[in-house]
Amino acid sequence: MTPGSPDGARAGTAGLTGLMLGLSPLLFGTADAAEATRPLPVKARAAAPADVPASCNKVYFDDEDATDPAAKLRGYRFDLAGACARVTASIDNVFQNNLYVRVTDGQPTTPTSINTTTASASLDTSRATPYGTLRTGTMAQWQKATNDGTDTGKATVQKLYGSLGGLTAGYTNSLMDFWSGDFSFLATVPNISVGIIAYEHAITNNIKFAVAAESGLPSSSQASKGIQGLDTSSPDATARLRYTNDANLTVHFSGLVRQADFPAVGRAPAYSETGWALAAGVTTPFQMTGQRDSVSMQIDYAVNAVQVLGTVADLKQSEQYGAIGPTKGWDAVASINHPWTETIESNALISYVAVDVDAQMAKPTARSLRLATNVYWRPIEHLRLGAEIGWVHAQINADGLTGLPFSKVDGVAGYLSARLEY
Repeated sequence: MTPGSPDGARAGTAGLTGLMLGLSPLLFGTADAAEATRPLPVKARAAAPADVPASCNKVYFDDEDATDPAAKLRGYRFDLAGACARVTASIDNVFQNNLYVRVTDGQPTTPTSINTTTASASLDTSRATPYGTLRTGTMAQWQKATNDGTDTGKATVQKLYGSLGGLTAGYTNSLMDFWSGDFSFLATVPNISVGIIAYEHAITNNIKFAVAAESGLPSSSQASKGIQGLDTSSPDATARLRYTNDANLTVHFSGLVRQADFPAVGRAPAYSETGWALAAGVTTPFQMTGQRDSVSMQIDYAVNAVQVLGTVADLKQSEQYGAIGPTKGWDAVASINHPWTETIESNALISYVAVDVDAQMAKPTARSLRLATNVYWRPIEHLRLGAEIGWVHAQINADGLTGLPFSKVDGVAGYLSARLEY
């Protein structure tokens, strides 16, 4: 796995009114960016079959391994100038229906129903060199949602990187990323690509340590525009320590540090403060509920870096908070995966996000709680059908400020999904 494999100075009422949460992204964000194309979870691992090109013999990519000879490899493999190349592709369609929305002190702005279609294609390569394995990855995506304001959808590049001998450079995952769940409403700790130069060192066979310079915090622009939305004006430094073993246990610790800049407002000068964040996560088998069940969870704490908190649906509001003044917050997310049969599985999730803003004239707070559960069925190879229901409760304590879009919102949404994957 590559190391990369989320009005300023003490602003007052005017700045705060502009930042407060809009219902559409807060409630149930549509299928955004790379999150919508996350590969299907790998339940079994693969050994190379005899009919692959010689350059692909015993070559496995990030979502493959050699521990289960009965499992199938993903995609189509071919020789590319002596390197093993693999092409994978998927088409997803998600229909969302907002079954119930109740807003206090405001009006709903979320459409009743949203349909999102996403097509993606990836090219991964692997080549043995005297300096280690040279790997490259590219992912392109097209997406069209009924409420995206376009006639033809958007085409973006969501991954573009290379790695050699522990060094990774390009546009790929942040070292802060860990938890990811298989949910249609994309309730994940932001898992958006960043510009990155990283180095990872294997301390032991099970423990790896990585450091990186990254382009900056996750942004909603990158979620919708991919590499075209990359912003390098506020970089950060990250580090990660990760432990894995053959029992499918993964333990993750990561952190970042950055300079948070706040613009001048009126006679108050511009100023800067240190931003930082810490994350801890674990993914482990959970046989208490089923022989093949697994649990994944993550907690984060952030100061002047709240963009790393919460879900993709929370990201746009988090970056608005970070633009007006000092912030702090924390989140926790946990999910469980339960296979019922070889073709049917379910997931369940709970997440909580808390953000506090230290504005000059007030100290507003925002809290959100999400619950979700789904079921997926694979009637034939390469096809997955799904149904999901999600609930969200969000509340803003305005600390005496007026003119806000709402003070509390509760919503329930249902989803039907279909995915073809090769």
